[in-house]
Amino acid sequence: MAVAPLLLLLVLFTAAVLTVGYVLPAVLLAHWTARQLTRRPAWWRIPPACTPWVLPTTVVPSWHLAGLALYAAVLLPALSVHLTVVRADAGRPVQPCAAILLWGTLAVLCVVVGGGVVMAGDG
Repeated sequence: MAVAPLLLLLVLFTAAVLTVGYVLPAVLLAHWTARQLTRRPAWWRIPPACTPWVLPTTVVPSWHLAGLALYAAVLLPALSVHLTVVRADAGRPVQPCAAILLWGTLAVLCVVVGGGVVMAGDG
């Protein structure tokens, strides 16, 4: 049971690395491309901007599922960041978005911790 706090720290560290190394660059790429082409960002530019980071997984067939899982795990946070940035640029309050992201993070952590407790009880 002493491993649970360390596992939680590992999950938080992995989430931070994915955010800084994948989500934010994908949103920046999508917004830069949109400003070059149409002068305004659009939500539908986010999925193609998330693609270059998983293209190396298409080389090895056994990595396809891992690449798809990574893409799926990062797409929703990238869309959330995009919507928050668009709201802020429009001058609308972003507090509801921040609250949704905070409560969503808390919910995910509760699921991870609950799943860890259940899995620890089975072993």
